[in-house]
Amino acid sequence: MSLALPSVPQHCAARHDPRADRTTDHQVLAIVTIALGALICGAAAWTECEAVGQAKLAWLRTVLALPNGIPAHDPCGRVFARLDPGPFQQCLLRWLQASPTRLAGLTAAVALDHVGLDGKPRRRSHDRAAGTAARHLVSAWAWANRLVLGHVAVGDKSNEITALPVLIHLLDLSGGLVTIAAMGCPTAIAAAIVEQGGAYGLALKGRQGRLHQAGAALCAQARAPGFTGIAHPTSRTLENGHGRSEERRWWPIHAPE
Repeated sequence: MSLALPSVPQHCAARHDPRADRTTDHQVLAIVTIALGALICGAAAWTECEAVGQAKLAWLRTVLALPNGIPAHDPCGRVFARLDPGPFQQCLLRWLQASPTRLAGLTAAVALDHVGLDGKPRRRSHDRAAGTAARHLVSAWAWANRLVLGHVAVGDKSNEITALPVLIHLLDLSGGLVTIAAMGCPTAIAAAIVEQGGAYGLALKGRQGRLHQAGAALCAQARAPGFTGIAHPTSRTLENGHGRSEERRWWPIHAPE
């Protein structure tokens, strides 16, 4: 629980309290800090957040104002249900990026390693009876730390291409490599990655038309003579999962000017 939690209020000091005055027995920053500490300890429910808070009450009093003790699970759930996710996510990112190396190299992973961007429907977020489709999220995944750095919801009348730049501009990608599936090929997304200091690896599919044809022709020309006279590192990966084995071989080459 000593994992830089006292610094949470520094980065969330401007956090707007969404509750009515009559329900503010506990400071919103105290609720957020206790919930983060409980999450780090493995809590997966609001009742568990309350239990962790009670177990660490003596220590928490040294870093938080708790005039009414540890908040119960119901107030915690109500606060997080009402928080504006956009500004709150920015607070969390500022806290994570400012935290010391005790976060198992997170800062280094954000700055120097591999970040994957992908979109997935959120499990069990649909409601067939009400005719509501599943909520779609675009997430940033730090491969070295196996940690989600942030995610943005795709609007009901939008798509992942519009959500990706929003997510990218939340991240410090200095020196990092960002990979995205073929949905990330628009030049605006590549430009957003470069603006944030990162490099990109984007997949090409047939729907990219002439760009895909040019890439396929370049690779075919390089492979025909066995890469003679062409600098090309090689790599091979093997993966087992979903009832199948997949082997991938890679021949990176430089595109001519």
